[in-house]
Amino acid sequence: SRLCSVCRRKLSSVWARQKYWKDPAAAAAQARREHDNDEYRRWQREYNRRFKAEHPTYDSDYRNRTRRLALVKIAGTNPPKCVYCGCDFEPILQINHKNGGGRADRGQGSANGLCHHIINGSRATSDLEVACATCNVLHYLRMRFGPVPQRVVWGVP
Repeated sequence: SRLCSVCRRKLSSVWARQKYWKDPAAAAAQARREHDNDEYRRWQREYNRRFKAEHPTYDSDYRNRTRRLALVKIAGTNPPKCVYCGCDFEPILQINHKNGGGRADRGQGSANGLCHHIINGSRATSDLEVACATCNVLHYLRMRFGPVPQRVVWGVP
């Protein structure tokens, strides 16, 4: 097994089998790259650990702000409301695809990618609407099975 020329650690057997060991200069350059990459990974892990300790809600706050901006842009009102029932309780509001196909949109990019595309204008909003979770499920059932026999009544105890 080979040792890193910089830190004298044992290098992976993958590099030992490759052509780099035939050329000493290329081997030294590769060892430096591998060593630098490991050092960067260690630094990044430590930075992430410290950042998350200092800002425990940063990720969720960022996602919620981004989601809210997208909902406002689609709904055209602030606060956003469900187009079917008028619900304005934001935790249950969802982006509904009028013609279906939401799974294909979700598959592109990160979990918050659709919201980013809506906010920066790279995704048209003409086929999107804001719906609460209940109305969104009813919309899906009507698209999938036609008229549903259930009736939803709001405001009845």
